[in-house]
Amino acid sequence: MQGFLLGLANGTTCLTFCAPVLVPFLLEEGKNVRQNLMTVLKFLGGRLGGYMLFGLLAWATGSLLLRTIRYQGLVIGAAYVGAALHRIVKLITTGSMI
Repeated sequence: MQGFLLGLANGTTCLTFCAPVLVPFLLEEGKNVRQNLMTVLKFLGGRLGGYMLFGLLAWATGSLLLRTIRYQGLVIGAAYVGAALHRIVKLITTGSMI
């Protein structure tokens, strides 16, 4: 249930990023509402498939790496520290964390 609610909460962000690409494409085609709905469903299905594939790849990589490494906690801690340092350096050099 939490994942579903998180998806609803992030829907406006998704709409903000996807609408400028998808709306002109739909209007240009000159199709009816049903055909446009099918196009949107294909688009969303492709996005879902891409996210699932990326998640599966990340899970498999992490699972294999952490299974073979003796000091898992040290590796995870180092990754967090490295990510934090990267963000700090980016903030200092560019003035933005984005």
